[in-house]
Order: sequence, then C-alpha cells, then structure tokens
Amino acid sequence: MFRREVAAYELSRLLGYDGVPETVIREVEGEIGSVQRKVEKAEVFEYVSFSERNQVSKGEFVKMYIFDCIIYSSDRHESNVLIKDDRLVAIDNGLSFGDEFLLFDLRNRKLKRGAEVPLEMKGKLEELLLDDEKMQEIFTMLKKYLKFSDAIACIKRIEHVAKRLQGNDWKLPRGLFKYLSYNPEKDDDKIGLIEDRTANNPDDEYSTSDRELLEAI
Repeated sequence: MFRREVAAYELSRLLGYDGVPETVIREVEGEIGSVQRKVEKAEVFEYVSFSERNQVSKGEFVKMYIFDCIIYSSDRHESNVLIKDDRLVAIDNGLSFGDEFLLFDLRNRKLKRGAEVPLEMKGKLEELLLDDEKMQEIFTMLKKYLKFSDAIACIKRIEHVAKRLQGNDWKLPRGLFKYLSYNPEKDDDKIGLIEDRTANNPDDEYSTSDRELLEAI
C-alpha cells in the first residue's frame, strides 16, 4: 500500500490538486515504506462541528471528489479527511488504484450535480486532454509505483473524468464515475464495468522492486 500512497501524492501534483500531504519512500529499521508529512494543527473531519464543515468551500469538496474518482479511492471516509484552514486534506490513500470504489460520504450535502470544477483543477484536466506528452509523463510515473494494469486503468479514468466534465461545461454531471475500472484482458480502448472485471493477471507484476524504488530517490 505504501506504493499507492506515494503514487497518490505524485499524481495529485500532476493534476494540480494540493490536497495530499507530501509523501515519500524511506527505509526505517530495515523496512521500506512511505512517510507522509504531518499536517500541523489539522482536525479530523469526523470530529469537527457542522459549523466548521460549512466553512469549507464547495470547491474543496469537488476537488477531492474528482481526485478520488481518478485514484479509485476505496477508503475515503470521515476519518481519512482532515480540515486545515478551511481546506480539505486527503490522507491514508493506500487503498487506492484498486478494484473497489467508495466515495467520501459528504454529509453536509455540498457536493451536488452542477457544482463547478475549481479553475486550477479544470485547467490541469483540460491541459491533459490536449497534451499526450503530459499523459505519458503521468503514465511513466504510475508505472514506477503500480502494476501495469493499474497504471493503465488510472490513465483511462483520467481521460474518462476529464471528458465527462468537459462535455458538461466543467460542472459535475450525474454519475460522473460509478463502479468503473479497466480490464486489460477485455477492454482495449474503453472502460469496463467493475462487475465484468476478471481476476487480476498473476503475471502483471511491479516493474520495480521496493529496493529499486528506494535507491532511485
């Protein structure tokens, strides 16, 4: 899971999303894993009052929702979200880039169809739709941390989400992303339903070992 933690952080930077704390690979007492920068004076979303939640802008919720769609977050609940200076911080991203999908339960109901994508994220996604070299850069980064099929699936999700948003004038459409994944055995250039996904290919291994990742830093 530590590979996914780092991949989520690296991808957040490339997508223009500043909601993931800096995350790097380190070796501590012989164990290789990820270390995430502590967010000082932050509060856990689960334990803040509704008045504090309401101070967070709608754009913060929209950005996190879109980011979670792209990384295929399966563990975004109220304990894995922090609030710092009226901003949302996405922590504990280890259960991302997988087969299951669970979006953050936004109990204040700020996230609704028609909510606009903030300009900085809109600009990045719009740029990616037109820039094959940038998409290749993202794919190369993802391959370093993830299995090949998971990296491909993430690229497909970026394309899917960006096109849906662009086609809806950069406002959240209904069902932006619901139980979708990519099956390399069945889908060449399209996204398939997760219900139709077969078991993971055992030959789909990581391209780099944990030690190689550490030494590459």
